[in-house]
Amino acid sequence: MPKANSQLSDQEKQAKKQLKADLKHQRRVQKLETRIQHAISRNDPIVEQSARDELDELLRNNDRLQQQMQQEKASNNEQYDESMLLVRDIFHRLLSAFDKKEQSFSKAEQIQRAKDLLHHMTKGTQALTMFQDVTALRGYTRKKFYSRAGLVVESLGKLSPEQSSLSNKKYVIDACWKNLERINRVCSIGCGPGCDAVGLLAFLKGYVPNHNAKSSSMHFILLDYAMEEWKDA
Repeated sequence: MPKANSQLSDQEKQAKKQLKADLKHQRRVQKLETRIQHAISRNDPIVEQSARDELDELLRNNDRLQQQMQQEKASNNEQYDESMLLVRDIFHRLLSAFDKKEQSFSKAEQIQRAKDLLHHMTKGTQALTMFQDVTALRGYTRKKFYSRAGLVVESLGKLSPEQSSLSNKKYVIDACWKNLERINRVCSIGCGPGCDAVGLLAFLKGYVPNHNAKSSSMHFILLDYAMEEWKDA
């Protein structure tokens, strides 16, 4: 049974979107080829030539679009990979620090406790006392930090100039991008272990190289109602 859109990963959504575009292109090609055949059978050179010209233009545009998408995909992959190198480095340092401190509980136990905490967070039934379990917080970080930081990188990367060229809201995306290039203050509400802040810094490193000169002046405000517990973890 096909998955609902809400259950698809970003990669699956992109593949589905590409499939729809390919099918639409094929239908248009088939329609024009049929029109050409009908024109030939009716001995109507005017309609035939018109359909051939339209088909040639459609194929040329499709070739250009495919080439542009491949170039942008390669560029975005390089920028994303550069960003994720920083996320990976910080993530591994965190895990190394945990492993030095955490002697009583295994990684599996950390993750299991984190699952219990996440269950309550999903239901909205978490209490501050649950965040006093350092092992659960370290398990949460082990389980969620890398993917959450990566999600920030991926989401903001969709505002890059390369992506906006394919959007019908280019002017909105371009305006957002200009603001991102100038960003120097960030407030993260419900920051947890700081994955969103790291994701933003990694994004700036990979997608806005000129921003590196300003990185020392970046100001972060991290807010969480269990902030002291996260610090202890």
